[in-house]
Amino acid sequence: KLVLVGLDGAGKSTLLQTMLGEKPEKTMPTFGFNNARTKQRGFDIDLFDLGGGKRIRGIWKAYMADVHGCVFVVDAADADRLDECREVFADTLRDPHLSGKPIVVFANKQDLPSAKSEAQIATALGLATLQN
Repeated sequence: KLVLVGLDGAGKSTLLQTMLGEKPEKTMPTFGFNNARTKQRGFDIDLFDLGGGKRIRGIWKAYMADVHGCVFVVDAADADRLDECREVFADTLRDPHLSGKPIVVFANKQDLPSAKSEAQIATALGLATLQN
């Protein structure tokens, strides 16, 4: 079981569609969650795309208890929200259910001219200082 989390508009639902081998379509904001099951290299994977709006982030904790990993999706082209993203990422990492579990940071929207580089996203989120 993997959860996809991040700020609203980061591209979690589009990433879910891509992971399922679907052609990404224009998506509506997720209020609640989307879930799907896929098979990769012989493993069944349950994917949960959790809404990223401020009002819905409270449900994230309910999904963390039995996950095997977390994908934190960042809109690399939205520099105005990187501070908020860093705060939400830090809050996510404080969840005791994620301790010792793999966490992937997915810097999305790299195709846009305003996208920050991998190094810039890593610096903005403080990845060099983290231990799990």
